[in-house]
Amino acid sequence: MISVYYVLVFGIMLLFGASIVWGLWWALRGGQFSDFQKGAQSVLDDDEPTLRPCDVFPDLREEYRKELARRANERKA
Repeated sequence: MISVYYVLVFGIMLLFGASIVWGLWWALRGGQFSDFQKGAQSVLDDDEPTLRPCDVFPDLREEYRKELARRANERKA
């Protein structure tokens, strides 16, 4: 009975290993690792605000600012 578990675990390990190898092969073939600098610079452009949170919905910005101010006041106290 124990050998069935070993075969099952070994089979699952082979499946995971094969999927990792396939994923890396797919990424290399698709050019995901060809130019790291281009990908890093494509995130930042001249319109990107620095040191300001901007990942909120436009209608929730004021609520987000109030929440940040409340948290800052709690830290000071």
